[in-house]
Amino acid sequence: MKLIYEGVFVFAMIWSFGGPQSEERIWFSNNIKQRSTKIKFPEAVNQVYDYYFDVMEIKWELWQTCVESMDPNFEGLYNNLIVPTAETSR
Repeated sequence: MKLIYEGVFVFAMIWSFGGPQSEERIWFSNNIKQRSTKIKFPEAVNQVYDYYFDVMEIKWELWQTCVESMDPNFEGLYNNLIVPTAETSR
């Protein structure tokens, strides 16, 4: 349970303090990666903003893994069409 709490807390901290950053985003991302001790971020070059915390697996996953595929046969209004990307999933 403590690992889940830590992961959810770090995720909330990333988006509450780091999300609004403009100039210091890279510094903030690197700082969070270094200080996250129990649940490590993957060793990829990505920033912490590219991950979400999966509470079932108790690990960091890329946002791209939860992007749904686009329905090419969409028959609704054009202004209701949303193309799923990592940004729209966030």
